Amino acid sequence: MKEKMLKVKENRIVSYFMPLLIMVIVVLVFAVWTQGRFVRSKNLMMILNQAIILGLVATGAVIIFSTSRISAAMGGSTAMACIIGTYAFLATDSPVAMILGCIGGGLLIMLVTIGLSKILHMDVMILSMIFMTLLMAIQEWVLDGGKILSLDHGTMKSLEKMNLPLILCLVFLAAAAVLFEFSKFGRQLKMIGSNETCARQNGINAQKMLTKAFLLAGVAVGLGSAVILIRSASISQFTANSLNMDAMLAVVLGGTPIRGGTRSKILSGIWGALTVSMLTNGLSMAGIDAIWIQAVRGVFFIVVIALSDKRSEILN
Repeated sequence: MKEKMLKVKENRIVSYFMPLLIMVIVVLVFAVWTQGRFVRSKNLMMILNQAIILGLVATGAVIIFSTSRISAAMGGSTAMACIIGTYAFLATDSPVAMILGCIGGGLLIMLVTIGLSKILHMDVMILSMIFMTLLMAIQEWVLDGGKILSLDHGTMKSLEKMNLPLILCLVFLAAAAVLFEFSKFGRQLKMIGSNETCARQNGINAQKMLTKAFLLAGVAVGLGSAVILIRSASISQFTANSLNMDAMLAVVLGGTPIRGGTRSKILSGIWGALTVSMLTNGLSMAGIDAIWIQAVRGVFFIVVIALSDKRSEILN
């Protein structure tokens, strides 16, 4: 029985369609639980809007995960990019400066992360956990324990009416899909995730590729933070707080193994983001307390990791 289960888990077709099956199950469960309110067009549009931010950040996480690295500070990085983008807007009153500030902040944080990992010979996961705490402390310090930085509401509203959040998401996803799924860049990242020693022996400069992967993830974080500012026209000490766990949960629910490698899929970020947004929204509509919603998401994370594919022992 155990061998049969392993064969099912390792089947590529099953692996590819499992995220979609999970999403369908979530939709059906909450459609029944909420007596149809969950599948109303207004609520589904709300879920889509929520998923855009998480989808961008989770897509950046997929790129990092594919190299067998894990960043636990995607939320903290997004919040810090929001702060930089906000000050860029307040200094210039320019939406372009805001977006460039957000992207620049995301790039800077990711570059520092991978740079320190190399210099200190420290695992990215451990370093990102330190960064998670540090970035939250900086966020609280900058916002003075409760201050809210506001942007011009009219300007942000006009950007939202132009569907800029959706446009930014689609443009980045299209570019990331081409790079990750159909280019040498993506193949090399997945090879590093599957077997870094083998990748080095085949002439791949692992450190150079890792830096590129983290920079691309930094762009995703920056765009995600820009969408947050457009949507909320403000930032507080609670901004992006849940993204740390949600991004990792979205990656694994979307079908990318926790240890990356050849089965990493760029669409994992979007599939996972939709599922996480549906899960949160459905539980909230069902009247579940916020604390229990966090608990349920944590259980989902543990279960999905336990059921995720394991690489061959030869590759370890």
